[in-house]
Amino acid sequence: MSAERMSKATVDVLAADLELAFAFYCAASEVVDDFEDYGSHLVGTETSDHDERTPIGKLPTARNEIIDRLREPPA
Repeated sequence: MSAERMSKATVDVLAADLELAFAFYCAASEVVDDFEDYGSHLVGTETSDHDERTPIGKLPTARNEIIDRLREPPA
């Protein structure tokens, strides 16, 4: 898939699901903020784990949902 086609497909997926777009943006933004504040040691849970409650844990979930939707054949 070309970069242009991938970009357009990603925009279509995110435009079709504003909650997914918001979740992806928020998780990515928190990861960037944490990286800027703490370097490569992103803040995790109280026990330093990185589970689905942490920004780094939320980001792959949203990203994987976008990937799954990109793989769906067009309607």
